[in-house]
Amino acid sequence: RLTDDGITPTQETESIRMRIDTLQCLLLNEERSDDNRAFTSVLCRRLGQLLQERDNQAEYQGIGWVQNEALVPSCLQASGTFSHALWIKLQSTITPLFAECLAVIDCCSNLRILSQLQNKRTWRWRLWLDFLAHPEVGCLRYESFLVLTSEEGAQHLRHRVPVPAMGHKKVAFNAAFPFSWLVRQHIDAMLPQAKSTADYAHESLAVCLRRILDETPLGLLLQQAVQRESGDAVLQHYLRDFVKMVYRPGSAERLKFFQTCLVVGMKETQQKVDFSHTLDIAAVHATYSLLQARLKCLSQLLAVCPDFLVEDIHAMFQHHNHVEMYGDLLCLRAVLMSLVPRPQALSSNALQQIWLRSIATYIFPVEAVFAVLQREYNELQAKARGLFQECRSIWNRLTAIRLFVQHICLPCLDDFLNYASSRLFAVLGDDADFHKRVTMESLIAFLRACRAGDGSLAMQRCPVCDTTMADPVYLSCHHVVCMNCASQSFNERHACPLCNQRLPGNTDITPDRRYHLRVRDDAQFGEHSNSFFMELVSSCCFASPVVGLSNEAVGRPEKALIDLLLQLVSGDEGRGTRTLSPFPSQDYIDQTPVIRSFLLQLLLRFSGDQVRHHILQYLEQAQGFCRMPTHQIFNGELCCLFVQCVEDQLHSQLAHEQSKRGKVKAVSKVERLTKGAQEVFAQSRWTAEPASNLDLLEAVANARFGLTCVSRHICTLLQPTNKEESGHEVSTDQKQHEMRQFLSAIDNLKMVAQQLCEDCATPTLKVFLIKQVVRSIGLDLFRQSVNNPNLGIGWIVPDEFAASSEEAVPDRFIVHQEPYRTIREAAARMVLSADIGELTRAARRGSPAVLATTILALYREVTMCNMEQSVHRHVKELSLNALDRFVASADFHDNARALATQLLHNQQGAGFHPLCVSPGQDGTIRSLSALVVHFITVLVHAAPQNRLLEVLVSLAFNPGLMTRSFLPTMPEDYLQEARLVLRGPLSRWYECPNGHPYYVSECGQPVQSYTCIECRVTIGGGSHQLHSSNRRAREQDTSQTGFILGHVVQQGHTVIPEREMSIAATAFLRVYMSAALLWASGCCNDVTREAVIQLTHPAVPAHQIAEFYWQHLQHNINALAKAIGKGADETILVLHQSFRRLLEVQPNHGHGFDLSLRSKDARRQWEGATSGQIIQPILQHLDEDVQEALQLVMTDERLGNDPLMRAVFEVDSCVDQPKVDVQGHLQPALWKYRTLINVASLSHSLETNKQHAVLASFLKHDPHLQALQYLPDIVRLQQLLVDRFSRRIDRAKANDMTIGVVLRQFTDSSERHSFEQLLHSYNSAWLLVKEAVFQRGRLRPPENARYASIDKKLSRLAHILPTTDGSGCCATALLDFLVMVQNDFLAEYCRLTNQSTGKLEHVSVTDVTHAQLVSYDSEHHLMPLILSHCHYTLEVGQGTAVNFNWASLEKQVEQRFIHGRPLVDMQEIRLVFSEDVHNASDLSALRRRIEQDQLNSVMQRQIVGELHTQEAVCKVLAALKITMAYLASAGGRADQMLADYMKRVLKMQPEDHLISNKLLQSCQLSHVLCVWRMLSVERARRMTAAGMDAFDDIEDKFKVELDIDLRTQFVEVLRQLPSRDAFLAELLEYMEVQLCSLRPVKRQGWEDWELGEAMGYYLDDKGSTLDGLDLLPADLQVQHATKAWEIAAQFGNHHDMRQEQHLLAVVGQASFA
Repeated sequence: RLTDDGITPTQETESIRMRIDTLQCLLLNEERSDDNRAFTSVLCRRLGQLLQERDNQAEYQGIGWVQNEALVPSCLQASGTFSHALWIKLQSTITPLFAECLAVIDCCSNLRILSQLQNKRTWRWRLWLDFLAHPEVGCLRYESFLVLTSEEGAQHLRHRVPVPAMGHKKVAFNAAFPFSWLVRQHIDAMLPQAKSTADYAHESLAVCLRRILDETPLGLLLQQAVQRESGDAVLQHYLRDFVKMVYRPGSAERLKFFQTCLVVGMKETQQKVDFSHTLDIAAVHATYSLLQARLKCLSQLLAVCPDFLVEDIHAMFQHHNHVEMYGDLLCLRAVLMSLVPRPQALSSNALQQIWLRSIATYIFPVEAVFAVLQREYNELQAKARGLFQECRSIWNRLTAIRLFVQHICLPCLDDFLNYASSRLFAVLGDDADFHKRVTMESLIAFLRACRAGDGSLAMQRCPVCDTTMADPVYLSCHHVVCMNCASQSFNERHACPLCNQRLPGNTDITPDRRYHLRVRDDAQFGEHSNSFFMELVSSCCFASPVVGLSNEAVGRPEKALIDLLLQLVSGDEGRGTRTLSPFPSQDYIDQTPVIRSFLLQLLLRFSGDQVRHHILQYLEQAQGFCRMPTHQIFNGELCCLFVQCVEDQLHSQLAHEQSKRGKVKAVSKVERLTKGAQEVFAQSRWTAEPASNLDLLEAVANARFGLTCVSRHICTLLQPTNKEESGHEVSTDQKQHEMRQFLSAIDNLKMVAQQLCEDCATPTLKVFLIKQVVRSIGLDLFRQSVNNPNLGIGWIVPDEFAASSEEAVPDRFIVHQEPYRTIREAAARMVLSADIGELTRAARRGSPAVLATTILALYREVTMCNMEQSVHRHVKELSLNALDRFVASADFHDNARALATQLLHNQQGAGFHPLCVSPGQDGTIRSLSALVVHFITVLVHAAPQNRLLEVLVSLAFNPGLMTRSFLPTMPEDYLQEARLVLRGPLSRWYECPNGHPYYVSECGQPVQSYTCIECRVTIGGGSHQLHSSNRRAREQDTSQTGFILGHVVQQGHTVIPEREMSIAATAFLRVYMSAALLWASGCCNDVTREAVIQLTHPAVPAHQIAEFYWQHLQHNINALAKAIGKGADETILVLHQSFRRLLEVQPNHGHGFDLSLRSKDARRQWEGATSGQIIQPILQHLDEDVQEALQLVMTDERLGNDPLMRAVFEVDSCVDQPKVDVQGHLQPALWKYRTLINVASLSHSLETNKQHAVLASFLKHDPHLQALQYLPDIVRLQQLLVDRFSRRIDRAKANDMTIGVVLRQFTDSSERHSFEQLLHSYNSAWLLVKEAVFQRGRLRPPENARYASIDKKLSRLAHILPTTDGSGCCATALLDFLVMVQNDFLAEYCRLTNQSTGKLEHVSVTDVTHAQLVSYDSEHHLMPLILSHCHYTLEVGQGTAVNFNWASLEKQVEQRFIHGRPLVDMQEIRLVFSEDVHNASDLSALRRRIEQDQLNSVMQRQIVGELHTQEAVCKVLAALKITMAYLASAGGRADQMLADYMKRVLKMQPEDHLISNKLLQSCQLSHVLCVWRMLSVERARRMTAAGMDAFDDIEDKFKVELDIDLRTQFVEVLRQLPSRDAFLAELLEYMEVQLCSLRPVKRQGWEDWELGEAMGYYLDDKGSTLDGLDLLPADLQVQHATKAWEIAAQFGNHHDMRQEQHLLAVVGQASFA
């Protein structure tokens, strides 16, 4: 049964009826026709050919089918008569083939064309039958009809045959041109070759495509059609169908307009290239290929353009245009003008939201058009350029209105907003450009006029005192003044303070509610206007308004505009700076003062003297008010702000420098900046001259930047986490050389930094460097490292701090605050007096918190004494006895009492030494052991109040209860859940050799190979055959109980979140678990330790179990630090604070799940409850807890006056005091520690913020999303490389040629520059995501590419060629990964916003534009957006605070970067090397398209004889490979001369490539395969005779020597072969096609096949035979192939017995050797 795609069931019924009527009409009418071109005759011939193909593939030939039927009695019985039985058999065989044919020939109602023209016999009727009759053009092949069964793997014809819909997006349409979809498919297949030839021959694409098309059977048929009818008629009919295949129209008028635009584009292209040929079908495809991006944007615009506009646009375009394509711009202008708000369109909030939604709908297609047209702006003609500028001006005005409505959407201003929006559109003018001052002045004037002109917005300042009118009072004289003025005037003289009119004695001086609301509305309008103005400046003035365009593409803000903005920021002299506001200065003065750094940050994103001038002007204006007494120290704070902004900019530029020029050059630049700062410090002094101070401040920023970079490398040295930076795992000599260069540059940078610090008169710079290091790795590791002479970092510690580097041990238990401090002091006095009375009274209350702090105080005051070297400083025996009595009498429960006793006698972790306190113990170990003690102490006291903690208590004290439990945070087998989600009727799950599952959809049989993302082995298969090492996936759930993470070396540096938990929550719980299990494994109780061993998988020896969990604890703490974005010490404090909070959790005694966690559901519920009740509150108060804990630790009197700690943690208040003196660059305020404002810090801040999950996800994926901006360029680069080199270069040349050589081949400087830009994009993307490609990518690049970057002069061309093997796999893997990034992020966005991914549009990767990607540049798009929602607050003595408007930032991120983005469909761009053109499929295609003949033996010998050298043979072979590649895809005439085809079509000089005169004169296209096989044999024969390896590209496993017996048998067979030359040719072809290691074919197990059998299968597949193949010995296997060929080549065609015996003797000697 035939089923139609792309139509409704009702339409399908009608389609079936009409198809039957059409067939009846054709078949019945043609029964009386004698014309051999009749439909019936042609169809019968094609069915006969299909039956012949079927018989050739069948096991038994169909020639004896009558006899076979006669021998089957059941057939006769069922049919009644023999003739009827034969008829039934014939019908059952023919009917499926006829149905398959019908599905092809009636696609797009193609049969109707023939039916309608049957009596007219026009050119379309003849062309229709010619298409069907031609075996190649008609595309009716038996093998294409076969499908694979789901189970047996057999192929059969379908029972239900779909009639495909070939319109755009699978929409059915009625064809006007015969077989138009096949014409398109054929020509599209020729386009890559045409592009390659056009680039090679420097011709237009249309000319090359036409020339290739004319030499094909399809081209000949089209030429005949043009000869019968005018070319214009043929073109018009084809155009109708072509437009429907590339565009899905919503109406007939849209279709006509799109077709008109395509025709005009053809004329414009024709005019540019100036060729005289008329427009034809080749021009259609060439033009569409060139204008594809613009036409697709046009289709998107037409999809949203109102119907009534399309007809007017079409009429206007046809009337005013002949040869210039600007229809897309006309459509864009019409769409934009339709969006301009009409009167009353914004008169209510509901209408405002409708308008905003309509704008949001248009943002994506409009920005896509701008992105495409901006790239092609130089190619546009005058009319199009004018329209483009006009459209951009309209869009700028609409953007301003959109932001205005979004920000000033107040209920009280609906009527005002409706009027103001229309007014704003008019005020901005027809040349609106927010990079120009005149546009911004118009906007400012508009905002001020709105505020002054509207009566409801005129009541903010008091007319008497000129202050903000917070409480307006309405007086009887009708004046409104502030309450202070009214009260003062009434109390003094009972009169109005404004007009002195006397007021009644009973006047009520109270705020008037009506005027209070007016004042509130006025204030709100001002605030919202400021917000609108700042966002407009950010998104339009300093960043491209169109995503995907750089600032350079749309112009930078002009100098006059920057002057205007600086004037708005700088306040009046004596008053202070103010926020960036369009309103007068007195409205928004920062009285604190608060400095708005937004504009300064944006200015620093530019470079050059102009910016320096603006910054200097900014400082001069801002310093003017510093003479006021209230702002005496403001100058210092302003300098701090400037330094911080410059430093942020330098850090941001460093990442770009690394991606663009490499790490070595980036480090060298840091060294230059640091050395420059050193020189400025040595020569400059702080003066009253702002210009000198500016130099000094820039030097401060450079020095801070340089020292921060040095601190990072010092931290890497002390705590290496990156193999590349630590110098490990480098494999190649080049990489080792690069690593040596990098380490040398680091050493130079350290030397410069050391000299900078040594030259400083104060320890300020060294203290700053110490702050950076300590905040990263922790104070304990730092103190340990500076005393290690091998590390060479002792110079960091100033001399005055050196004595303190081994002293103070901070008491982090102080986080329990005053209760702990009281008990600790009591315990300290008790240790001295042995009197437990005070301690007993302090702990008498007996609450869990008090009891816990009591044990902690005992640990601090008693156990920690054991760290002293002198025994005399340990606790005396008398005091210990007293403490034992106290513990025995205190209100401790059993676990707590046992714990307290162990701590008193330093017996905790007796089975693991680091848990005990000992003299000389490392500070890091001491901190971790104290952390474990704190956790266990809190755990035993908090668990009775909250049963959730019983799980952790069991792990710490009774792990035997948990041996069969699913422990929290452990990974589980998700395969069962995946099976429920991914279900299909035929789909299947498989496993790689290491047990990692994967899924095959559709038919369930693999058709291609991939790489397992877990273990990097090959998965999948090919040709519906599973790879031999893979297997069907298991059915059972393999989730394991116990602790199953293995050793820490098997884990990455980050935590992978499990189930619904966040990364931070997972890390927290793993710290808790590892601490509990460490305590249990360090226990003296062998039973407890054995239980821990039992629940640990894989098994860990008993003597290593405690060390195992100790390492996990360290690893999890480091992972937690990375997850929350804190340093080592801060993370330890966070954990101590979290332990304190465990005691504050509200009691919870009931849960609806099993706390023994015997099921995965119970584990999931426990994790959810624990994360929500315990972890999330900790994360929500993270920053507050850190600051509170630091303050408590630093102010603890036990810490003493350790100057190093006080300096590192900036305890002393003098640090906050900015001092302007002769050494202003050394003032402490300029060298405070600060957290950089970057995407990483924002991501950490949002990790636990569920209210802004979209923004958190966006920032988390930022490094990979940034790389998406390069995806269109990478696609263009790959397409350019394929067009230029596909089938024209071999692997050896690609590996040898450098990119620099390719660049020199570009004669046009603009083309060379464009290629360099594409290379830069490729390299930038690769450096951003290469680690993720290796870890998560679906394709695995070579390991030696992990650390590679692209040098545009020295790198090899093979590195960037898109292939699936070798170095070029990097390019394909990169493209595939970027597509995955886009799709995965959009899927997560849909999940977070409760949307369905099924509603998202799809776009092919070859067609994708910047506007369709989650694409942005961090510097130009994201950071300005972040800064516009961030406030630096600098208050006197309070330092810097940073606040963000998260809700607004999330909204803008969604709107600018995410909304409307489609899913990207991966489409491989594959380059074919010249040696790959003779693979099985290409050779089969060549044989099918051109019937091949053999040259006679005499001519073959003549050709070989004329090729005197091996170089000549190889040169001819190279030319033949290129030619064969074209013929395999495009076809040609069999009788055409090879030399003529190469010259006319390929633009190659045959005399230079073919060399042999006989080859030039006699060889036709039908002889190509014969010549290739002959010369391949000759090449290999000559190399073998010269002792060279002729098969260096064949795997070694196929080069096994034959033993003497097998050689003897083989030589005997060679004597019997009818044609040894034919055997040599067939064996060589088999090896080249099937055994070459460069082919994308998996050959596991092939070496054990019999060679004769393997060659037989290959010959059967190509429809050929070889006499004597069955004579080959059974022991001769494929592994002997190359050696067997060499023996046969030496044997030759004519040998006497003596020669044969000599050959056997040589063989025997070789075997013996």
